[in-house]
Amino acid sequence: MRRPGLLALALALVAAGCGSSAVSDTPVPRAAQTQSATLGWVESAGPPGSRLVMRVRSFTVTQDGWRADVAVTNETSSTFSIDRGPDTPDFGFGVMLFETGRHSELEQRNAQRNLPVLRRATAFAPTLPATLAPHATWNGTASGPGALPGGLWVRFVFGAFRPTGPMPRSLSNEGVRDYLIWITDHAHRLRA
Repeated sequence: MRRPGLLALALALVAAGCGSSAVSDTPVPRAAQTQSATLGWVESAGPPGSRLVMRVRSFTVTQDGWRADVAVTNETSSTFSIDRGPDTPDFGFGVMLFETGRHSELEQRNAQRNLPVLRRATAFAPTLPATLAPHATWNGTASGPGALPGGLWVRFVFGAFRPTGPMPRSLSNEGVRDYLIWITDHAHRLRA
């Protein structure tokens, strides 16, 4: 999915969550039970030969959080830094939960700058590198704490990837300017 202007979107999300004290009558969904799914998702930004390729092999809801077996491959000639950690509160590797698995919901919420809160990955094994060199791959497990509501649809988020030089033309043609954040087009429904 193309994501131009996502930084402004992330800042709008932070501002939208501030100062609200309204009480909702919406029932709180039950936490998803412990479960695992083999996904085999492969998605990419850019054309073959000059793109970033993201993979989500499996997803597991654990007793105290979640984990995903993921990978990212840099098929460009540029090196990308990978922004992560507490200094990047509005983006990073993690999951977002959606009401439906329809791609149109993702597109609409992105266009309205109303994406769900990122449930950030806080642990990586092996360690997520600070940079991803040309033609390099990072394979590993990303995991995060906290219960996930059952019945919702989970999408994995990769990023942010910032080129150490100019953005490769193959990605700038896709509307990417300064950095890339990827939210999977695929979605998986969590059992209640």
